[in-house]
Amino acid sequence: GLAALDAMGAAALLLDEHLRVLFASAAGHALLDAPLRLGPPPALMRAVRLVIASMHGAPQCQSLRLPRGQAPALVLTVAPFPAWRTPCALVIARDPALSNMSIPALRQLFDLTQAEAQVGQALAQGATIEEISARCGISVNTVKTHLHHAYLKTDTRRQGELIALFHGTTAHLAAFNA
Repeated sequence: GLAALDAMGAAALLLDEHLRVLFASAAGHALLDAPLRLGPPPALMRAVRLVIASMHGAPQCQSLRLPRGQAPALVLTVAPFPAWRTPCALVIARDPALSNMSIPALRQLFDLTQAEAQVGQALAQGATIEEISARCGISVNTVKTHLHHAYLKTDTRRQGELIALFHGTTAHLAAFNA
């Protein structure tokens, strides 16, 4: 499980109610060494304590973003982890800057052609249609045609829906990287 989290670029931490680290994956250690080295942000402290307190009733999860100056904010999910010997919270952190969707995985998951997957990947990484056109040496209309075919195959209608779908998949797993 830890290898899968690391392959997805996710950091895993187990924190107690005092925010002491009970366990950290390899990516979790990197998170502790960089964004959290100055101490846990108050929003994370509140989320962990709320999640641990909720374990006596209906467990709750919390989501939050940790701003990092010029870099994209870290996205955190905090969930109760009752399987540990003391009440604690599992914190999963994803760095959007490290999200790199694999073209072979996108092709396999959505039955896209190579060109459709390349256009979708580029859009999900923030490129515009004009930038994709210039980068691939094809016309804007050809990019739009590939995009339209990707919409049909993924049951989406707009760029935002396609991007959200791609970001919500496991298409960035290292095992699929070309």
